Amino acid sequence: MRCKPLIKRSGGVGLGYVFGNGLAVNAEYNHLSDGYDRAEWARQTEALHQRFPRHAAEFPDLAPPWVWPLFALAYELGVVLGVRLQRRWLLGRLGGKVELAGEWLTLATVSSLFVANYAFNVVSVIRPDVAALRGTLMFYVLIIGPLSGSLLGRALHVARGAVRP
Repeated sequence: MRCKPLIKRSGGVGLGYVFGNGLAVNAEYNHLSDGYDRAEWARQTEALHQRFPRHAAEFPDLAPPWVWPLFALAYELGVVLGVRLQRRWLLGRLGGKVELAGEWLTLATVSSLFVANYAFNVVSVIRPDVAALRGTLMFYVLIIGPLSGSLLGRALHVARGAVRP
C-alpha cells in the first residue's frame, strides 16, 4: 500500500492511495480554505476521463430531473413512517437522556440501504444502460427514499422526546 501524506498550502491534509490499475483515491481535509478551484477540478475530471474513457461516456454527471421530486416524496413518506414506528420503542425521557426499548429495525434498515446501494452501483458499472432506465431508477429511489427517511423520522421523534400514551 502506497499512502503518501499530502500537505497543501491552504491548510489541508490528506492521504492518497494509488491502486495497481492506476486509479488514485484521495481523502483530504481543508481547514479554512477554498478547496479546489474550477480549473483544478476540471483538470482532475479530464484526467479521469482520459484514463477511463469508456466509463466517462457511460456515466451521466447528474440524475435526470424527475428523480429528485420522486426521491423527496419517498423520503418524506419514510420520515412519517419513521416517526410512527419510533413511538413503539421510545419509553421515556429524563433530563438529557432518552430510554429506548431494544429493536432490530435499525440494523435491518441500514443493511437494506447498504445492499440497495451496492446492487445499484454494481449494475451501474456492469450495465450502465440498464442503470439509466427509468424503471431501474424508480425502483432504486423507491427503496432508498423511505429507508433513508425512516432513519431521520426516528431520530426526530427521539429528539422531540415524545412519550407514547
